[in-house]
Amino acid sequence: MTKPQNPKSPTSNPKSPTSNPQSPTSNPKPPASNLVISLLLLAFALRCYRLDAQPIWWDEAISIHLATSTVASLLADRAAHIHPPLYFLLLKGWVALSGPSAFSARFLSVWFNTLLVAAICSFGRRYLDRRTGLLAGLLVTLSPLYVVYSQEVRVYALLPLVYLALLALVNRLSRAPHNSQFDWLLLIGLEVVGLHLHYILILAVVYVNLLLLLRLWRRKHELARWLASIAVVALFCLPWAIAVVFNWNAVLADVGVSDPFVEPVPLDYFVRLLWTFQWSGLTAAPSLPPLHSASLILAGLLLAALVFLVADARTRASTLRLLAHWGVPLAPALLLWQAKPLSHPRYVALFAVALLLLTGYALAQLGRRRAAGRVLAALTGLTVLVTSSIALHAWYCDPHFAKDDVRGLAARLEAETTADDLIIAPWQDWSLDYAYHGPAPIIRPDPADEPATWSALLTHAGAARRVFLVNYHRGNRDRRGLIPFTLESAGSLSERWDFKGLYVRVYEPDRPVVPPALAPADADFGPLRLTGAWVEQNPPADTAVTLALRWRLEEPVGDRYRVGLRLRDLDGWELAAADAYLLDDRALPTDRWTAGEEATTYHVLPLVPGTPPLTYTLSLGIYTTDDEGTVHPLDLLDAAGNPRGQSYEVGTVILAPARGVRSDPYRVIPDLPPLPKPAVLADGLLLEAAALDRQTVAPGQPLFITLRWRAAAAPLPDLRPALILSQASNILATAEDAPAGASSAVARMLLA
Repeated sequence: MTKPQNPKSPTSNPKSPTSNPQSPTSNPKPPASNLVISLLLLAFALRCYRLDAQPIWWDEAISIHLATSTVASLLADRAAHIHPPLYFLLLKGWVALSGPSAFSARFLSVWFNTLLVAAICSFGRRYLDRRTGLLAGLLVTLSPLYVVYSQEVRVYALLPLVYLALLALVNRLSRAPHNSQFDWLLLIGLEVVGLHLHYILILAVVYVNLLLLLRLWRRKHELARWLASIAVVALFCLPWAIAVVFNWNAVLADVGVSDPFVEPVPLDYFVRLLWTFQWSGLTAAPSLPPLHSASLILAGLLLAALVFLVADARTRASTLRLLAHWGVPLAPALLLWQAKPLSHPRYVALFAVALLLLTGYALAQLGRRRAAGRVLAALTGLTVLVTSSIALHAWYCDPHFAKDDVRGLAARLEAETTADDLIIAPWQDWSLDYAYHGPAPIIRPDPADEPATWSALLTHAGAARRVFLVNYHRGNRDRRGLIPFTLESAGSLSERWDFKGLYVRVYEPDRPVVPPALAPADADFGPLRLTGAWVEQNPPADTAVTLALRWRLEEPVGDRYRVGLRLRDLDGWELAAADAYLLDDRALPTDRWTAGEEATTYHVLPLVPGTPPLTYTLSLGIYTTDDEGTVHPLDLLDAAGNPRGQSYEVGTVILAPARGVRSDPYRVIPDLPPLPKPAVLADGLLLEAAALDRQTVAPGQPLFITLRWRAAAAPLPDLRPALILSQASNILATAEDAPAGASSAVARMLLA
């Protein structure tokens, strides 16, 4: 601490030249206001840099779509999805002024998060010290987390500002001996605003009210005001709470309760992910080793800094208080991930502002200590800078961390489509609308509403020249495969395009879209009975076979049954296979079905190019798997309830001649070991690869050989290569057949 100056000392004379505030020697530090302005300019520049470089993605497209809808539609949509509407109303007003482009719509988030820099500088200076405020402001300025979410049309850039304001109000209300009514009204207004911005603010509101309760416990007059503020906040939130109750099924669906395929995220994994995310803003940060390592080193340094500060009585109280501001509301958030495992860590981005404030305080206090403290502060600050630099570079420049390539997909569609084509986008995904400016219409049928989906496809797909089905690699809203089944049964898949995060399947319809007319069937698998079946006839041999099956659950089961479909030739060679869970109309597996429930399942069996256009048998079996992956098939029962095998023959399929598909849109061509050099076995016929189904064959056992041929010229004569199995000069077995298919084909031959 500096010694107080003697009032009579010449240096304390206000008229002395050394006391002149304009003198460079009396105030070597730049004014705090200048440093804050510099931080604001830097933060603004980082958040505006490449603001529209990333394409509009799914969540952002929802925001812009709602912002350009009517207020009534906006409120109805948010009520149906049990999401608070306030941010979207704010965005609607902003977009009305600035326009719906990616840059202008994201600019609202830039404003909010740039303001956070000024707010945290003020908070730190007022309730801690000047240096802490400036260092915390610098950390927020450089925070990759806040840079990333300042460049999204979502509410997450605003949430930390609301949380910081709540903490400031708590400090103000708990320190003043008598609070004005205005302060309490301000708290009420801020809590109501926060709760109508995002549900995650509930954790912040609960936390700050617990702080107020602890601090006002012995002040009865203020405690009564606190209770009144809670009642008023509840009253203002009541209308939206009623809307949530009326949409309780949507609440259950949103938290993942109704999704049986969602597995809980291991808590230790999520803690590590959340830590790296708060310092990088990137969920894929663990895939970048330097960033992952830097964040772990930072964790160790900060832990050491906290131990250092808590051990000192002068900094213990402030350190623990700041640690509580970060960790207490974050702890229940970790538990929420057990109820909603698919939650994104961005939902707790608002609490990271307290972590940055704590880090700024640690750097400020350690920097005033002796050598050990200053070294720890320097290492911590350097690690923060390295972590931020790596993360910002990854965000700005590394394609691996880019959003889904909607723009690339849209550009390809614009080059390929005409007004006679149709684009089918995922349900509730408007991202393509803001990137695609071609002539083809875009529809978004909801696969969960099967009648509406059939109606939409009957209306639009049947008259289309080509249909472009867009989907995401990471997830599928059409888990039952209803739309691919419909398009495949009315035509054939001709191409597949892949982009970052997205892919497109191109279908060429050649007949009307018609719901399948299932013929009666009766196959008893015990708890499950097959009651109807429809099998496509005469599909081209290089496309796929579609079929629909109707099931009835005879009694409740605790297992999730799967169906295995097999297409075989007369020799028993498997030409096509597909395995899938049996899902009802709600996309629920059999352990969620009720007794007597009937469900129709839809299936597509892709055929390997080179499959001969012959007649084949289609059979199915029902099975389940245990935790070790062991298959447990169900027995097929006869009329007396006795087992009669484990496979049911659905019917026969006659394949039409191949269409001549030159690519592999179904991704079913086997990955065969190539020959060192293609073998020229005849003019224009090359053998490229070969594989055996086994290395050891017992006497009388068949041996299957898969060959990949390429036609270097067309047309080819009727060539029939012969396979010979010999031992020395003795021929043990021979097989002769003709390669089938187009310019490239996979043929299978059998040696018996």
